[in-house]
Amino acid sequence: MQILPGCGHWTQQERPSQVNITLLDFIRGLSG
Repeated sequence: MQILPGCGHWTQQERPSQVNITLLDFIRGLSG
């Protein structure tokens, strides 16, 4: 879980760049 301070419930609209970075970091960490 990642908490973005000052962000509301529509995270992908309020902080799209940070959401993309966080998702890419998560995906890169998956083994498969």
